[in-house]
Amino acid sequence: MKHLLHTKILSSVLAVLMMATALICLLPAIPASAADNIVITLDPGHGGDDPGATGATAFGGLSEAEYNWSFSTYMKERLEQYSGVTVYFTREKNQCPELSARAQTAADHKSDAFVSVHCNSASASANGSEILLPNNNYRPEIATASRAAAELVKAKLLQATGNKDRGYLLKNGSSTYPDGSTGDYYGIIRHGKLKNIPVVMLIETGFVTNSADWQRTMATEAIRKNVAYAMADGLAEYFNLSGAPEFVIPQPPKVEAIVGLLNVSNDELRYVNKGGQQIGQAFAPGKYDAWNKTCSVDKNTVAALVDWGWATVTGDSFQYGYIVNGEEYFDNSFTASALTEQAVKDAIATFGKDAIGSRFMGTLPVSMLKDGHNAIQFCVKINNKKNVVLREYAVNVTGESNEPATEAPTEAPTEAPTEAPTEAPTEALTEALTEALTEAVTETVTEAEGTQLLETEVTDTTATDDASSGCGAVIPSTMALALLSLVAGATMLKKKEN
Repeated sequence: MKHLLHTKILSSVLAVLMMATALICLLPAIPASAADNIVITLDPGHGGDDPGATGATAFGGLSEAEYNWSFSTYMKERLEQYSGVTVYFTREKNQCPELSARAQTAADHKSDAFVSVHCNSASASANGSEILLPNNNYRPEIATASRAAAELVKAKLLQATGNKDRGYLLKNGSSTYPDGSTGDYYGIIRHGKLKNIPVVMLIETGFVTNSADWQRTMATEAIRKNVAYAMADGLAEYFNLSGAPEFVIPQPPKVEAIVGLLNVSNDELRYVNKGGQQIGQAFAPGKYDAWNKTCSVDKNTVAALVDWGWATVTGDSFQYGYIVNGEEYFDNSFTASALTEQAVKDAIATFGKDAIGSRFMGTLPVSMLKDGHNAIQFCVKINNKKNVVLREYAVNVTGESNEPATEAPTEAPTEAPTEAPTEAPTEALTEALTEALTEAVTETVTEAEGTQLLETEVTDTTATDDASSGCGAVIPSTMALALLSLVAGATMLKKKEN
């Protein structure tokens, strides 16, 4: 009887176990509990010699690789505030491992999640956040778990940024999985699934080529931290993590009404002579590294520097100009000077509101620069107030000026006026004058005896045109009267004696 009872009990237990097993098989994968140690490997996209998308430089921003590193660093910081979690990176800051090596790093750490962090890039109008996920082929449980985690991460991401929801992206490639099914197109996703990591995703936080996305998602350190903390909390929620201090997601940053400069092309810097002909080039075309460069020009040869390229600009008004050694110059002369080629003038004339893909060209006369070092910024001013730097470089100006030197007028020497000699007439002249006066007076007295003598002015006319002698002076009448008086007295005395 006891044996029979034991058999019935055993049969009942086995039946319950079989039913439980069946139910477990039917349920979806359940993430590990908070009591278990969760391992999450974060993959900061690009890095090292690969900057990723560089469109944010149009707004004065950084490269995608720098944003990816920043997001990942703050995600790690936030996740490690929870209990029972370990976080790894796939690379150091200045490294750029192969995609397969990144997935291998996650597998080596026996990761529960492999999350690659990126920023998107496309046309200026493309915007929003999205997450790349595995397809349903080969290990479909990875696709299911990844989608469940991504839903929580994306909800937090959109709450923090206010970005457009672009949903999820599943894309098939040309390769196949071991079971013969079509493989995933994206390497991070495909290699993560091949390594059998339970949760695999690639987060596109926002577009570096869209001004609004950039302002809401990555423009400042504080914004990036908020976005990263929000994404980390999404992962923590999926894995039932706890123990971290509360983080309240702030309102998304406000976007400026001015969209401004959306994109900027590869750029060039050309040299132009006085005839408006291109005679050289400072920076090679097709190189973004034309920023922050230094060049030298001889002012006898180069008349102007020409900034050349394409830009996507929107706004009620905008104009190109320069900041030269800290001083702003914004007027139409920089894009319509005599040194500007006609084809470019025509292109500039098409600029207007909401212009897209417009050619820009700034002409900076070398005459505006000082000898030696000059700091140059070629900019676009939007709605008369917002400056966006298109290119920044330094110019060293050399060479002597080819303008003729201006000489000071030669003044005629000023000579001291020649003064008339003040010496008395010579003795010979005095005797001659005395004789002449005596004779004249004698004759006059003889002819008009008893007539009163009048005051007489006697002039020496023998040297009136001789400038060197200083003669031609008038003998004072008092001297003449004295002489006449002497002569007259002598004559009258002579008469009395007779």
